[in-house]
Amino acid sequence: MLKFLKKNKEKISEKLLCDIEEYIDEHFLDIQEYLDEHLIKYNHRIRASQSKISAESKENVAIEDDSKKPASEHHSLPIQQPPKAFSQTDTTNSDKLVAAKRNGSRIKASSKSCEFHLELKGSLDERLKTLDESFSQMLLRKIDERGMTDVECYKRANIDRKLFSKIRSDVNYKPSKPTVISFAIALELSLEETKEMLTKAGYALSHSNKFDIIIEYFIIKGKYDINEINQALFAFDQNLLSV
Repeated sequence: MLKFLKKNKEKISEKLLCDIEEYIDEHFLDIQEYLDEHLIKYNHRIRASQSKISAESKENVAIEDDSKKPASEHHSLPIQQPPKAFSQTDTTNSDKLVAAKRNGSRIKASSKSCEFHLELKGSLDERLKTLDESFSQMLLRKIDERGMTDVECYKRANIDRKLFSKIRSDVNYKPSKPTVISFAIALELSLEETKEMLTKAGYALSHSNKFDIIIEYFIIKGKYDINEINQALFAFDQNLLSV
């Protein structure tokens, strides 16, 4: 396959390569620029926070200075009488009452904890019963909706029959990202449908990845020739789809 790509690299029109390169330039998210931008915003927040702390410190100093003034400068406050001393009997009864309240609180807390765990388990069980369709289920559904046979689909995707058999027989099978995209190309899915299928397998398209942007370009343009896509990926030194 690599020999084929090297021989046919020149067959990709210069216009197509220029269009792809322009699309990458418009949509590629430079991680360093992204980090620099957020670092500037972070520094602004730090400075604002430091200014606020400095203002609060000055206010606290002013309050302390005011508290050091002679008592004659402050409003006179009524002198509170010290509380009456408790007898030994009162202290014992008070301790018993506190202990009883603590025991009651522990029992209530334990009861609430049990109720919470039961409620959480019930909630999780209900949610697990309503799982979304898996990648395998979505793939088979899309094959039927497109009126294709399984053989037509995996051959157009350049996928091995054994691998397709594993996907078909295991509802929870997790394929690689290139495999998912190969099926999306074979089924001629829209960009939204492709993103949905990737999500089912735990992946996503990212504008910080040239591979993803090139795939996005071909799908948006309605170009679903997997060999042409691989030629473009090869021209930009990216990993290829299923070969």
